[in-house]
Amino acid sequence: MRTKLYAPEMDAILGQASHGQGFVNLVNYLKLKEIYAVFSRVKPFGDDDIRHIWLEVERGRIKAFGDYADYKESGEVENEDDFEQLWKDYYPNETKWYKFQTSKYKDDLYLYFEDKLFCSININEEPSPGKYVDYKKGERFFKWLLEKITNEITKLFNDYFKNSAETLTPLEKYLSMADGRDAGLRKIGGNSSEAFHTWFHSGDTVGAHPWEICRGGNSTHISLFASERNGKWGIRLAGSSIVRVEETARMAVALYDNKIPFELTQAEEIVQMVTGNDFIGIVPETIFPRYCHSLFPNEDNIIDFMNLGRDTEITPKIIEKSFWYPLDKIEQNLTSAPQKPSVTT
Repeated sequence: MRTKLYAPEMDAILGQASHGQGFVNLVNYLKLKEIYAVFSRVKPFGDDDIRHIWLEVERGRIKAFGDYADYKESGEVENEDDFEQLWKDYYPNETKWYKFQTSKYKDDLYLYFEDKLFCSININEEPSPGKYVDYKKGERFFKWLLEKITNEITKLFNDYFKNSAETLTPLEKYLSMADGRDAGLRKIGGNSSEAFHTWFHSGDTVGAHPWEICRGGNSTHISLFASERNGKWGIRLAGSSIVRVEETARMAVALYDNKIPFELTQAEEIVQMVTGNDFIGIVPETIFPRYCHSLFPNEDNIIDFMNLGRDTEITPKIIEKSFWYPLDKIEQNLTSAPQKPSVTT
């Protein structure tokens, strides 16, 4: 279920932020880090990892603008026609565009709307309880923003080079989407198996990211690994993050259609995910929903995780459809009697 947010609500939230009202509790703090990770697929510019994108937000129905009775009581309108005209004066078009931007300086992440600072967090310091206000409104907003950014980035990069004005070479395609820390891979001859073999066994790849063909965060990138086994080469495709799995699946289909042998990491889990038959692991709010595999049985093949959140509309529906693991029992150990404390005089 997609979270809905309309332009009047957006403007109200941005207005509150401009007056110093914050929305960042622990839940929103974790969500902000996830938003930044997803948005990191966009190549940054400048010294502070600046990225930006334009987001189109629907105006929505007039009820999203406000309550007629409240406006009439305040004297701003006299009748419903006045109220509708006021709504259209503020929002003459069906949609409104907002410039969203992020930047990073040292360990601080910054989010901007319309070139104005909306909020900032430190990636190593969780927010102090009670320091911020209006958590629920913030949780809904950041949930919407994560969905919106994920959707826009997916639309931008799913077709990759389809709309490119020029024909790119394989190397240019790699350089345009890859991580960039390729340990010199870009410098070797593209058609020389000997040069690749020498580079592969040089040891230069340790700590580098040559296989990251689609850059992203620690868990939101796509990799195409090469390996040598018994004198033969093989490739392995990996990218099971929920925000990248569609791209990974398309790549797997393309490799198969072109009769290129490959291995797909977590293939069964990816099939379940793209067909809508996977399970999502719910973890406590104090745990960031990444790398939580050890918290769930291996046989359940859970590779996607989430916090439950506090949305009064959505959370109860999630709970209703969830399967909960039984709690561990605490039982008395009857095999040994408790030892009496020794007393000395």
